Amino acid sequence: MPMFRATDAEGNVTEYDEPTPRPEHFAAGWRLEEIVIGVKSPDTPPVEDDPRMYDGRRELSRLEFMRMFTAPERIALRTIAESNPALADYLDLIDKAESISLDDADVVAGLTMLEAVGLLATGRAEEILNG
Repeated sequence: MPMFRATDAEGNVTEYDEPTPRPEHFAAGWRLEEIVIGVKSPDTPPVEDDPRMYDGRRELSRLEFMRMFTAPERIALRTIAESNPALADYLDLIDKAESISLDDADVVAGLTMLEAVGLLATGRAEEILNG
């Protein structure tokens, strides 16, 4: 069943699994997205020589992770973090991490949140998570 994410003008996010999007989410002021979760084929062998693999997880240095964002995205994140404690906290945690795991639930949730509130374009969170 499809999964949808609807964001209202105030940034409130509603996610739901239904056959079709709710009609009210097509109205002005709403941003509607279909969430597509990729499933890796069980026949696809893991990439053993990927330098970002560490104990079966995809690991990046802080610098490598931040370079996954475009320069305008990084500048916008730092600028908005000055007045947004939640974003400032997320960036502080990234700065303090020894490495960034693209499989970490907090990293995934943070990127999803950045996309949901419009700081990243639709699809960018998935692009970043997929390297």
